[in-house]
Parts: sequence; C-alpha cells; structure tokens
Amino acid sequence: MRILDTTLKSLCFFPIFLSISLATFAGGGGKLDFKNSALVSGTPGADGAIYRFPNVDKDLDALVTIKGRSDALAYLVDLDMITSGFDKAWQPQVGYNAGTAPGPADWWMEFEIVFVEKGTSKQKEINEFVLSAIDIDGNGHLIREYVAMYGFESYMLETNSVLSLTNVTGTIGNPAANGKRFDGPTVNYLNIDTSGTAVMTTAMYEKTTSFSIRVGGVSSGVSGASERMYSLYFQEFKYSQPQTAVLPVHLTSFNATLNGSVAKIDWKWDSEAPVSHFTVERSDDGK
Repeated sequence: MRILDTTLKSLCFFPIFLSISLATFAGGGGKLDFKNSALVSGTPGADGAIYRFPNVDKDLDALVTIKGRSDALAYLVDLDMITSGFDKAWQPQVGYNAGTAPGPADWWMEFEIVFVEKGTSKQKEINEFVLSAIDIDGNGHLIREYVAMYGFESYMLETNSVLSLTNVTGTIGNPAANGKRFDGPTVNYLNIDTSGTAVMTTAMYEKTTSFSIRVGGVSSGVSGASERMYSLYFQEFKYSQPQTAVLPVHLTSFNATLNGSVAKIDWKWDSEAPVSHFTVERSDDGK
C-alpha cells in the first residue's frame, strides 16, 4: 500500500488490512477470576443448566450455560475442576462414552458465557478482556484436545506453536458466529503450565456481553482417556516469540504531512485494542 509520495493524498475512512504484532496484550482489561461456581437452574450437567461464577470482577458475575453437545455420549464430569491447574481459571472437564473412546470419534460440549451485574441476571458489557486456553494437548497416544472460540477480535500464538487452526462457523445459539478451532497434538505436555506456550493460545475480546466456547476431543482409536480437562484462564501471559495475527481494521482518521524530507503520519483506528505496532499490508480498495 503506497501511503505517501511527493504528492500527499488524503486517505480517510476506508478499511485496510493490518498485520498486527501482538508482543503482548498490554493492559488487556485485567484478569477475570472464575471460581466458586454454583448451579442456578436446570439439572447439573444437562443441556440448559446454568451456573453462576460470582465476583469474576468488581460487581460482576458470569453465568455459564451448557448449550449443547456433539451427541448423547458427551458428558460433563466437572464444571470447574479445582484439584489441578489454576484456582482462578475456569477448568471444565468433559468426557465421552463413560471415559473410553470407542474408536475414531470427535466430541464436544458448548458453553455460553454471559456477563451480568453482581447477583442479578442483568447483562453487562465488558469493554475488553483476554482468554488464554492453556495446555491443549493429548494423552500421549490416541486422543487430542481442542478448543473452539467465537467472537474474539484477535488472538496470539507462539511462533513454534504446535496447535492446528481451523476456521469454524456456527454455534448452537448463532449459526452465523465465526470462530477458530485450536487443535492440540496427541503428545502429552507435562503439567498445566503457562510457560508451555507451544500448546496455548490467547484471544482478546472487546465490548462483549456474551460469547460461546466449545471444548472437545478427537480420538483415532479405542482409548480409556476420554475425560479431558480444559484450563481457560482469563488473563494475559507472555509469549517468547508471538506469532503475528492478521486482522481487518478500519481507519477513522489519517493525516500525513511532509517536513522537509521527513514524512509524519498520524492515524487512528476503530478499536482500543493495545498492540505494539502496525504494519500496513494493503487496503481493500487498492489504494
């Protein structure tokens, strides 16, 4: 994209694509604490069951609803496993076929998270927050885990990430929802460790009242390790060599001036996402 030559042009209010270097989500809205959940309504583990996580932030609760599952063999072991991992992370444990995958299979459970004012069901918008899916790996043999997230603005991976990415469309509540599925390897990475960035990803959400997430597993044969725990930590973490994400954004203002032989360019875009810098790749109108 040519921005400035000997004749300065006014370029404002058109969409461009920027390559965003996400060295860290600096100031990414602070962390949210998911702990001490309680059933609000419905049957525990059944579709439609609603759980409340109190005080995820000041005067803020989160309501988590089981929206559905791949089939009747998928089941909830624990909404928030606290015997390992991180106390303040949300750690659902989901199993398949009574703990033993019968052969090649792909299973999942979908959750909807809604932010509400403390002690109520009145929805509340969150300006921004981050969600890190940690330790997306396998059992060392025939099973691998995956996490599918929807509605986020951007995401981060380590340069040497071993996760496989797939674009996905549609949730139970919104057939048009766009997201990404992050599949881990069958290799078992020891412990649930935030330094294990090769098997984790961090997504940033903006101006969010609710969002959906799926956690699942894939088996390539009979295995007795289908009960898998997923560590979803609403906090940012440091990546050694973060992989660049390419996102469509829109300029809201653009000004360029020439001071001698030095060009000064000032611009603003329509998001408050904290990124380290932009690299202009192209505009969608060819300018």
